[in-house]
Amino acid sequence: CSVDSQVAVRVGGNFYFDPQPSDPVVDLLLIAGGVGINPLYSILLHTADLLRHTHGHKYTPGHTHLCYSAKNTKELLFK
Repeated sequence: CSVDSQVAVRVGGNFYFDPQPSDPVVDLLLIAGGVGINPLYSILLHTADLLRHTHGHKYTPGHTHLCYSAKNTKELLFK
């Protein structure tokens, strides 16, 4: 992001990323805490899969970053 970037924020609810081939490329910043990482980790894996197999889906995701934190290392689900 840079100054004046448009950002959408969601808290709770259903999380998914299912872009269609005609959708514009978007950059994703995924921010998770504790067990909240599960749906966002799935989105991260899905974008990686789209990058590996762009010939079949015809959608190339933009930059994707995952920021993850927990109260302590015992609460980290994916170390």
